Amino acid sequence: MFLYGFMEWRMREKRVVKGCCFVAWILLLSLILPAGVFAKDEERNLRREGSYQNDFPKASQRETLPPVRSQRTVEGETAPAGVGGLVAINSVYSSIKTVNPRALALSQRLLDGQMEGIPTELRPNPNSGGLFDAIVTPDGKTAVVSNFGESLVYFLDLSNPASPTVLGNVPIKYDTGTVDEEGHPIVYGFFAEDMALTPDGRYLLVTDGGYNPYLALINVRTRTLKTIWKLEAPGVDKTTGEPTMIDKNATSCSVAGDGRTVLVSDYFGAQVHVFLMDPDAGTLEFRQSFDTLFPLAGPTVAPVKGAVKEQGNVHAETPVKMIGTRVLNIAVSPDGKTVVALGPPQDEGSDPETYTFSCAPWVFRVNAPGRVVSKGYVALPKVARGAQTGVFSRDGSKFYMGVNEYRRPEYDVKWTSAPNPPNYVIYVFRVTPEGDLVDTGARVQLATPRGTSQLFGVDTMAIDPENRYLFVSNPTVSGGARVVSAVDLRTLKEVELSTVEPGDVIPPPEGIVKQDTAPTDTHFPTGIAFPDTVSDLAVTSAADQPELSVGDAASFTVKVKNRGCGHAYGINLKLALPEGLTFEGASAESGAFDSSSGSWYIVHLGIEDETTLTVRCRAAKRGNYSVGASVLSLTGFDPEEENNGGLVSLVVREDVPAAPVSSLVDRIENDLLFFKENVNRLTWKENPQGVVPVARYRLYRKAKGASDSSYLQIAELASTAREYGDRNLGKSDLFTYKLVALSAQGNASSPAVAGN
Repeated sequence: MFLYGFMEWRMREKRVVKGCCFVAWILLLSLILPAGVFAKDEERNLRREGSYQNDFPKASQRETLPPVRSQRTVEGETAPAGVGGLVAINSVYSSIKTVNPRALALSQRLLDGQMEGIPTELRPNPNSGGLFDAIVTPDGKTAVVSNFGESLVYFLDLSNPASPTVLGNVPIKYDTGTVDEEGHPIVYGFFAEDMALTPDGRYLLVTDGGYNPYLALINVRTRTLKTIWKLEAPGVDKTTGEPTMIDKNATSCSVAGDGRTVLVSDYFGAQVHVFLMDPDAGTLEFRQSFDTLFPLAGPTVAPVKGAVKEQGNVHAETPVKMIGTRVLNIAVSPDGKTVVALGPPQDEGSDPETYTFSCAPWVFRVNAPGRVVSKGYVALPKVARGAQTGVFSRDGSKFYMGVNEYRRPEYDVKWTSAPNPPNYVIYVFRVTPEGDLVDTGARVQLATPRGTSQLFGVDTMAIDPENRYLFVSNPTVSGGARVVSAVDLRTLKEVELSTVEPGDVIPPPEGIVKQDTAPTDTHFPTGIAFPDTVSDLAVTSAADQPELSVGDAASFTVKVKNRGCGHAYGINLKLALPEGLTFEGASAESGAFDSSSGSWYIVHLGIEDETTLTVRCRAAKRGNYSVGASVLSLTGFDPEEENNGGLVSLVVREDVPAAPVSSLVDRIENDLLFFKENVNRLTWKENPQGVVPVARYRLYRKAKGASDSSYLQIAELASTAREYGDRNLGKSDLFTYKLVALSAQGNASSPAVAGN
């Protein structure tokens, strides 16, 4: 037994116009109340409260800055279409101006009279039209403007900013579900006012003049009206006490970064409403309302938590005096999570000494689609008496708010010599990582007075895509500034871009005779906009092992980082997996990967955000391969296309070990206690020229002289084995042996043959 054991030991080893008279009434009201519910400017100028960090520059101290050019701009180059802006002009004949932010220049009026649904001579009131809001799509090639009085939304081609063209318009009307005396359906026109794009640029939301509970949804790609929603929420009938649906008005609207959360301001209801939208399905669900008025309780007041009010003058029957903010406009941060609602104050004070509340902005946070929480309001000096628009910086770190500060010379010595004291001020806030606003105390006093309008929630401030300048148009549509200004965000200095003087007559469009009674000096800049998205997508690829063998599994990663100054949406990357590599699976940190098309779709990528796709495959064929992904399309403008793709090289070798060498067969006779044992001892060496590691050996034998088809496997040996004993043979048994080396994937080498 000992000898037998000794010999064994030796030998084993992965969304009919209501009537022009109503439009005229609205415009008349805006003439009466260009600055809100406040009295005339000269009678309501308030004292300056407190001291600010920056003194206001006088008009003579304003700097006219030279044109600023980006580092990527060569001499003579004009700004790309994708970084241009647009301002709507409300006038006798609606028109636009394009904005070149790099040259700090506005174009001449363009498209005069080409965005009028009703010819001027046929209007009961020549001013019944007029453009209000403006939007530039993320790619900078298309603009949308709303014609308030004519129930139209116009689409413009901005591919050539010097010569834009009208692509068409979308009429917005809604059926009341009733009929007139003759049985005809009563259809009302939609007073197209404030607009908002979904983050992916596919859909457009339009409010109905702020007085009506309707919101229109337009498909931007097809330029068609998809649906009109009636905004309503569960409530209680005041008369019967029975449950009913309560209308919710929309003065302005915004969409959060998730593309589903819709926020609307309700000026007359003093609320912010939250809805959950599915634009593809055309559905809109009410989620909640936030009240922005609260009881006057003394020197120090706090918001009433959980308060929800009804439509209209919500506090008319409330015995407690209410103060707070009548929300006019809503701004959403670049990351789509922080919401700021602003507007003029509702205040019980009629004199600077008795003011109790300012135009304090309210801050909200979007935690999930349709889920919004209130963070309360930010207290401001009481001289802040009106607010029209607020805008976040491109990186979301700052918030700029346009404020009317009313002053009286007797209360403010600084302005006693000024016959018309400047009163439009930009407040600068710092935005914390948690989405809170902190008043920095920095102020920018614009030289040209501007009012704020309680009637229109259009966006009258915008920041260029390179986050260099804040552009300010005219917050009212009836009087005030005929100026578009720019504020250098580095120095907080104002630059006046253009002024249209009174009496500057707009030439009538061809074929239209202008009425003699038509005013000639009512061309005011209203909504202003730039593309929301200017990104810089950088794509890189890497493999876990640059060299592998046939049969080996490999993983490689594709990283996409947004290094631009704006958020990127609707990113579509194409992954090319060459023949010879077999796909086995993929996982994406964000977005969705379609293995059948190789398409990786990413909904949103914020500033400095990065996401990764990991792809697993197996080498099926030897060769040299290039694997990676590139950006096919995105909703936005990417001026740096050179880094939109990333490739990695893979070398696939044949996974075949080299055949063993020096194989020999020796016949051994072992003298056991009672008999002799015949043993064929096979020995070999590992091939020193081999590259692929040997995982194991496999041994076959056949009778000497037999066909190769008669080989039978007799053993599988470890990679460290160098000999094998074929035991208990007959004295005349002769065999031929075949020994192959196997890789880890089971690929066999050519055989080493030996026999006796």
